[in-house]
Amino acid sequence: MRDAHIDVSDIDREEGEELAKSIARKVLEASERELATIEVMSVHLLREVAPESYDVFARAGDVETEDGLEGTVEASDETVDAVLDLFHPTLIKAVIRDEDEKMIFGRHEYAAMEFSLSEDSYEELKAELTASEAERVQRTE
Repeated sequence: MRDAHIDVSDIDREEGEELAKSIARKVLEASERELATIEVMSVHLLREVAPESYDVFARAGDVETEDGLEGTVEASDETVDAVLDLFHPTLIKAVIRDEDEKMIFGRHEYAAMEFSLSEDSYEELKAELTASEAERVQRTE
């Protein structure tokens, strides 16, 4: 497996969120592993940012608390799209795992995003990234 992280710590927060969302979508498309679950944690204010996407999680499983979202739901096209729409400072954690519970893409706070792909999938991803996205991806040795 090829592990990497996304570094957006030195750019505007809104631009960083959009870059991270785009890279995450490309990582998930490049991965040959089946998406199985999405673990989320947020503060309640996230509902105001993207109410429809927030509600997707509230309906998908028992993850809504009085403090926000917390828990794991099944990965589906709808929940994957929703979690990417929820990339915002109030999203504390979003981890997408495969059927073996291994992380494919993880967002732990804004500046701590990582992913894991096979060598072939990593090469496929590199071919899909724009120049500005590619400069943000750093392999973890």
